[in-house]
Amino acid sequence: MNTAPRVAIIGAGQGGLVSANEVKKRVPDAEIVVFEVRNNVGGVWNLGDTPKNYEIRFDDFGQAHAATSFSHYSEGVVDVKEEVPPSAIYGSLRTNLPTELMSFRNDEHLESTHRFPSHTEILKYLERFAKKYGLTKLIQLGTRVLRLKHADGVAKYKCGYLPQQKGRWEITLENVNTKQQAIEWYDFVINASGHYVQAHIPFIDNLWKFEGDLFHSRFYESAEQFRGKSCVVIGSRASGYDISREIAWLDRSPEHGQSPYNSVKENPGLPSTRIIQSRRSPPKYEWKEERPRWLDKIEQRGEVVGTHGRSVIYADGHVDHGIDVIIFGTGYTYTYPFMRPTDEPWKSNSVFPQSNQSRKNVLDDIPAHLRLPYNLPDSAQGSMTLVNLSKHNLFYLSDPSYAFVGLLRHVHPFALSEAQAHVIAFVLSLKERMIPSVLLQESYEADQFWTFPTEFEMTDEMLLAINEGKDYHIEKENVWSWYRTPEWVLKLAESASKDKRLLLGY
Repeated sequence: MNTAPRVAIIGAGQGGLVSANEVKKRVPDAEIVVFEVRNNVGGVWNLGDTPKNYEIRFDDFGQAHAATSFSHYSEGVVDVKEEVPPSAIYGSLRTNLPTELMSFRNDEHLESTHRFPSHTEILKYLERFAKKYGLTKLIQLGTRVLRLKHADGVAKYKCGYLPQQKGRWEITLENVNTKQQAIEWYDFVINASGHYVQAHIPFIDNLWKFEGDLFHSRFYESAEQFRGKSCVVIGSRASGYDISREIAWLDRSPEHGQSPYNSVKENPGLPSTRIIQSRRSPPKYEWKEERPRWLDKIEQRGEVVGTHGRSVIYADGHVDHGIDVIIFGTGYTYTYPFMRPTDEPWKSNSVFPQSNQSRKNVLDDIPAHLRLPYNLPDSAQGSMTLVNLSKHNLFYLSDPSYAFVGLLRHVHPFALSEAQAHVIAFVLSLKERMIPSVLLQESYEADQFWTFPTEFEMTDEMLLAINEGKDYHIEKENVWSWYRTPEWVLKLAESASKDKRLLLGY
């Protein structure tokens, strides 16, 4: 009888690749298969050439939803969210973190890599990583996971132990090119599918009546698409800031660094563009050095609470008229269409918090062409938070033979995903022994958002639970192994924003 565990990994981005590598090292006899819907590794860093067409539709309660197409939806079930979801990155993107924090432990970038790498440099890094560790042979490209559920007759999970039942998980797969489907069974599943697919659009009263365009940063390609328009950008984190900055550059080029756009300042014949940024809290621009003049092109506003015609209404009563487009830089929700709410274990123990729908039904007010064709199940609507997960966002508490890598937002993704994969691989190797109890402590809602330095404290705690992550007594610059987070990492993480401004001018 073959006792080698069969391990399925969903996604071949940075989380999926490092998961495959860690399991391969810790459990050499494991049969590992990585399923990737695109035709290349890299996940969100794989920009590709998929057109970023999109639709925004509203449900019965006025909540907006965005997707490249809603034609794949059917009542209660979403087999396919999108054919091949376009990447959320854009051509001019550079990372907000330096190379030391955008790499795995002891796998450095090439010396020629920019201090704050482009998306192309990150993709090349991941391709080299996959080739270096022999991961490409484990990956099935162009393969979509359609359905994930417990196999028939699955035994109840014994609390504190990793389930050892063979073929515990049934996965329905589809080849995106031939549309041929297959069903396979696995003992352990790692979900590394990321969280940059389902655009989040916050509820705004009467948004469905706005007479201008609605847009989400997920579909952003270039500021040129907004030249000559009056724009409101909602959101102040990475995408909201980047898009506001690039639109401001249409009128005024940066004094330091290079803009990909011709500006009105240097080309007076070009149409002027108005840019307004809406945010819930005051701007946190820490320009202790000379303040760039393009920043003055961005008008600051408070929270948007409503729209009317081409007007945008703010919480403080201010109103901006003649707005052409509202751009949402408001992040993403977690969505897993393959985890159908009618299947077990999701039916009994969902990872989505129970919906507390308190808004009134406004279907009659929504123009027919903007209505969703069907009500969406929770697995397709998505959620800003997840439940029924362990404290470190690793294990599905109802069955820890299902694990997650890379759920956290606003973190340093490479090192954290690698640490999560390292710990998951350790647990997979335990077989009949108990899982360290700290790794099965329950999380709480909103636990997918870790602020500095929580992610490093959590990483150290995870590693200590498996008897690693101890003090590194001989501190070495730019060396980061399986020890307690070194001081140089903390300092670099804290200064990253300032370092980028000094180098790039933004």
